Amino acid sequence: MPDILRELKKADKLWIDFSSLFPYFTSIRYLLPGIRVVCNAHNIEYKYLERLNATAKTQLEKRWYQMQALAMKRIELEGFEKCDLVITCSETDKKEVLQHLPNVNVEVLPNGVDVEYFTPASCLTHTPSLLFTGTMSYKANKDAVAYFIDSIFPLILKQFPECTFKIAGAGAKQALKDFVGMKGVEIISDPEDMRPLYNEAWIVVVPLRSGSGTRLKILEAMAMEKPVVSTEVGAEGLLLTNGLELLIAPNDMTFANDVVTLIQDYELAIRISKLGKERASEDYSWERIRGKLKKTIF
Repeated sequence: MPDILRELKKADKLWIDFSSLFPYFTSIRYLLPGIRVVCNAHNIEYKYLERLNATAKTQLEKRWYQMQALAMKRIELEGFEKCDLVITCSETDKKEVLQHLPNVNVEVLPNGVDVEYFTPASCLTHTPSLLFTGTMSYKANKDAVAYFIDSIFPLILKQFPECTFKIAGAGAKQALKDFVGMKGVEIISDPEDMRPLYNEAWIVVVPLRSGSGTRLKILEAMAMEKPVVSTEVGAEGLLLTNGLELLIAPNDMTFANDVVTLIQDYELAIRISKLGKERASEDYSWERIRGKLKKTIF
């Protein structure tokens, strides 16, 4: 322990990822009184919990999420207040922090995508194919899949009965076992490379109803030149325009209609895909963000 402290005292900045370290703040300030603390707030955790509360199915679940959200809000806001700099991934999250803590130093550093790695290739499936990606242990992703299968996908199947919905991500089959074997639904667990799945898909869907921060899955899809249909929550925080780089649907019917329109209108799908790729390359490439990070930190 003394050796670790000696090394830490040589540092002039301490980078904190996630609010889970906030309970140790008193010890950090005591042991390293002069160090500059930077918090990288990947999301606003209490906002995520508040949204889970809004979509919870039972009163017991609602009560639990409500209590967790209140506790997390206190922890996060107290932690942000003690930081020398808070970095959020969107203007939306920055405004949320400043609404409660107007004197805190907050900068926006957006999430990005490796546009060299996520390079499109033309190999669409013969019949319409929709794709959703994400780690399925994350409750917001699991809820999004259930919501899409229950409320949106049946509306699409009425127009295109041959359409398939692929769900790919870590732990997918275990987390989504209730949907295994369902007609038109394919679940792919722990794919080694997501790019072939993006290439095969006609449309990437992001039916999120909860979560915070910004969605890497949208940036990846845009880099792969795939048209995206998202809920308002899914697209939150990204500087994208509905109807240009993606389609944003406020409800079930609009979401289904947007997907159907993209299946039917190839030129529209291509136009949105191209604009999405341009925006991902110009504003969300890691190369561009790396330069902003250096300016923000140093």
